Amino acid sequence: MKKIFRKKKAVVWIAAIAGMIAAFGCFTEKAQAAGFSGMTFYHRFLINCWGDSMTAGQGGNGVTYPRVLKELTGFPVNNFGVSGENTYEIVDRSAEYGDQSGNIMIIEMGDNGTWENMDDLIEQYQNMLDEADCSNYIIISSTDDPNDTDQIWGESGYEPGMQDTWYEAALKDAFGEHVVTARKYLIENGLSINGLDETDEDRERAEKGLISLQLRNYWIDNTHLNGYGYRAQAYAVYEKGIELGYWFANGGDVTSDSWVVVEDDVIQADYTGMASNEYGWWYFNDGTLDESYTGMAANEYGWWYMTNGALDLSYTGMASNEYGWWYMTNGALDLSYTGMALNEYGWWYMTNGALDLSYTGMALNEYGWWYMTNGALDLSYTGMALNEYGWWYFNNGLLDLNYTGIASNEYGSWYYRNGIIAYDYSGTVADNGKTYTVQNGFVIA
Repeated sequence: MKKIFRKKKAVVWIAAIAGMIAAFGCFTEKAQAAGFSGMTFYHRFLINCWGDSMTAGQGGNGVTYPRVLKELTGFPVNNFGVSGENTYEIVDRSAEYGDQSGNIMIIEMGDNGTWENMDDLIEQYQNMLDEADCSNYIIISSTDDPNDTDQIWGESGYEPGMQDTWYEAALKDAFGEHVVTARKYLIENGLSINGLDETDEDRERAEKGLISLQLRNYWIDNTHLNGYGYRAQAYAVYEKGIELGYWFANGGDVTSDSWVVVEDDVIQADYTGMASNEYGWWYFNDGTLDESYTGMAANEYGWWYMTNGALDLSYTGMASNEYGWWYMTNGALDLSYTGMALNEYGWWYMTNGALDLSYTGMALNEYGWWYMTNGALDLSYTGMALNEYGWWYFNNGLLDLNYTGIASNEYGSWYYRNGIIAYDYSGTVADNGKTYTVQNGFVIA
């Protein structure tokens, strides 16, 4: 984003920057889809994982999907899985927990029954979310083998392949993008995530829509996973959270609520420079909004002036960057400006928007005409100086319109009246005890 300045009119830059802000649109507290780039408010959620033994991690030898999800996101995660609980018990525990409006709820339940039909189960899910007042949630569909009649979801000989099962389809109809079909995710990605080689048996099971036995504790049942399976399930939830905008690809980099710069879902933790959101352009230092920064900063439209970390289009005056001192007009670098400008060190001369330490001569500001030596106001200078209107007399760096007398330059000596050469005068002049003969303002004797 940081670029050397370009010679563009300030009004063009301002119009361009307004268009850029409009292009970003309105960001909320979370990104709206994977691949998000821009500046957004990053909220560090508490994740509450609700469920039965699948959430508790039975058969995982200490590996649970909530534990792995905490590693992936960097967020605090509560594992509220209790083995053997039915849906009503899980719903009741969540209700006792209370308000979860500022959290993310991840729910996987139903394997232990106590629901009459899918409509009843969906109603229990919805009641749980409503009671918690939670709009940020993910629902994990069952990882049971769909053809196992011993399991609550199963049907004899049912082999859906990679099509949605009847219960996956019902959950998606009810909760849309909030549903992660863990069964299909584990079939497609579970082995590669864990670095496991696919076998002929794995391929045969995948064609039927069954999870690899390498990811299961199959000697227990066709429901529970092993450590590999739970790890892959965590990745399924993690990718769904990115899709929903709950976290970014390296979510743990931010430790509190804050504005951050994001590129392709990755927080730019060391970013320094300008970034925009719906409120304007701002300055970031090492990935953090720096409200103490005042000075110049660059974006793709040029160099701009920032006050307290925000773009300041009201600022007109001098500012410095690593390339020197420059003149800003309405917050933008003004390469058309030539004249005097003030900074904390005094008055200086600018040529084409840049400090000109080679300039020696007259310059004008709101206080009058002054004499500059090597680009700086020279209050020690007394003598003649030239501008487009003629030769003038300066006393201690300031135009002296009261001066009447003789002054000299490289062309000779001249008679001044009220600070300017008196070209209309011919005669004699007495000055400092000496009499001069003057012809058309020029001393000839």
